[in-house]
Amino acid sequence: MMRAFAQQAAALERVYAQYAGDIYRYLYARLRSREEAEDLTADVFLKVARQLDASREEASVKAWLYQLAKTTLADHWRQRGPTPLVPLDGCWNLPEPPLVDTAPDPAKVRLLHELLEQLGERHYEVLMLRFVEGYSVRETARAMGITENHAKVLQFRAVQRAATLAARRCSSA
Repeated sequence: MMRAFAQQAAALERVYAQYAGDIYRYLYARLRSREEAEDLTADVFLKVARQLDASREEASVKAWLYQLAKTTLADHWRQRGPTPLVPLDGCWNLPEPPLVDTAPDPAKVRLLHELLEQLGERHYEVLMLRFVEGYSVRETARAMGITENHAKVLQFRAVQRAATLAARRCSSA
């Protein structure tokens, strides 16, 4: 029992000495706060102390540490809550923007419909559900009878295809 504890402690010391600086820099780059990065680095290594498998391979340890850092950071942001928005009214003496007619430009609407019609049926459907109907990815996936990941990939490819078609159209005009 004491031997296993000593091995675990030695493994923890080695992992900490080798990766603490990297994990701190990773967190600091995202937080831009020394204190918060230090606190979260400590949180990561507390989790490591509880869960470290001394027989784990080096590459696996490194990947695991970064995953712990990512989830610790996500938990931190979730606990912090949304960043409050501060109105900037009165901060600058800028003139009021002119009122703009919010009616869509008929030429742009026509172009959009022409582009959408050039897409395949699945690409058209995913874009209509997501951006016209306002469905979430989950709702879109259910409506289309596919997985959420498939809906995300399909949406990405549909947007890429529409952008390519629009670029071709503009370059030939």
